[in-house]
Amino acid sequence: MGSIEDAAFQLSPEAYERGWDAVLAMRCWRDLDNPMGIGSSTELMNRVGVQLDRAGDHALALIVRHRLQNLGCATAWETVKILGGVLDRAATVADAGAAKILRDELAKTDPATVDVRAALRHWKRFFRARSDRSGRTKRAST
Repeated sequence: MGSIEDAAFQLSPEAYERGWDAVLAMRCWRDLDNPMGIGSSTELMNRVGVQLDRAGDHALALIVRHRLQNLGCATAWETVKILGGVLDRAATVADAGAAKILRDELAKTDPATVDVRAALRHWKRFFRARSDRSGRTKRAST
């Protein structure tokens, strides 16, 4: 598969660019806040954190969705289980009911028993719940 960045770029160059934008936003925040010392603007820092989380979650979710659609590949199911587990917290914050169904599907040991249609349907619910109409993203608390 290569790197996560390569996979995200192949699936959606726009998703890859959103990640790059988030990295640039971090540099901008540091330049605005205090480039030579300790940053003090937690508001700007949190905004960058949300942007980074959103871009990363989106890129990983694209990879999981693609792998779910291609479970015939030997490594696809392992990728889905690992990256799906990484996204569980964000999915639970966005839509706990959909996240539970996804967790149940990910807990299966045999990919042939996975209800791919149900998993993909709930995966879409996760994306719809990730942002409100203003485009702001819900952030999982730490």
